[in-house]
Amino acid sequence: MVAVLSLNSQTFLGHNQETYQDLRLALQVNLRRQLLIAVCDNSPLQEQLAQRLVADLSPYSPTGERSADLRADQSPLVSLRLDGHHPDLVREVLLWLKQQRRLGGSTPVVPAFQILGVEALTRQSPTVQNRFLASLIQVDALLTQLDCRLLVWVPRPWLGKIRQAVPGSGDHAVVSLSLRANPPPPMPWPTQLIPNPP
Repeated sequence: MVAVLSLNSQTFLGHNQETYQDLRLALQVNLRRQLLIAVCDNSPLQEQLAQRLVADLSPYSPTGERSADLRADQSPLVSLRLDGHHPDLVREVLLWLKQQRRLGGSTPVVPAFQILGVEALTRQSPTVQNRFLASLIQVDALLTQLDCRLLVWVPRPWLGKIRQAVPGSGDHAVVSLSLRANPPPPMPWPTQLIPNPP
C-alpha cells in the first residue's frame, strides 16, 4: 500500500524525520570527498526523499529568490539516474559535468550528486551488478579529483554487497543512513501479569 502525502507536510517523513535531517545536514555542511549511502527499501519513499533533498538544498526558494538559510558557497544537489545497462557511477557524474560544459553552464561550485536507480540492478545479470560494484571502487578517485560529495540511494541488500565488494569502504568518509517505509511494530504489552513465584 502506498500513501500519497504532500511534500510540503513535515509529517510525511514520520519516523524518518530525524534521519532525513541528519542526511540533509551532512550534505549542507559541504564537507568534501564524502560518500553517503542512504538505505531505503521503498522506491516511492526514496523518490520523495530525493526530491525533497533537491528542494531543501537548492540555493533558490520556490519563488526564485536566493534562499537566506543557505550559505553562498552551498553546492546544489544534482540527481542522476543510474543507467541499468551500464551502471557506472563515475561515468554518470563525468557525463553530467561534460554536458554542463557543452551547454555553456558555469559550475563555480561542483555540486553534490545523488545517484538513484540502484534498486533496478537487482533485476540485472551478475555481470551488470558487478560492473556497478567495480565503479564504486573508482569513486574515491572521483571524489578526490572533483572535491565533491556523492549520495547513493540503495536498498538494504545492496548495502551488504557494497561492504563485501568494495575493499576499505569503511575506511574513508562513508556514512550510511537507513530510512524505513514503515516503523517497526510496537512490542505488545502482556495482557496478564505473571505472579511472582512464592
